[in-house]
Amino acid sequence: MIEVTVEVSESLERALKRFKKQVQRSGLLRELRRRRQYTKP
Repeated sequence: MIEVTVEVSESLERALKRFKKQVQRSGLLRELRRRRQYTKP
């Protein structure tokens, strides 16, 4: 699970940008798109 803690002096936009970058690096969205459709073996 991906977590991003927002620091006191940090803006929400910056934290969201860090979260999106972590999601992209982990390949989570790619995996979700791949599993969207079931293909028969």
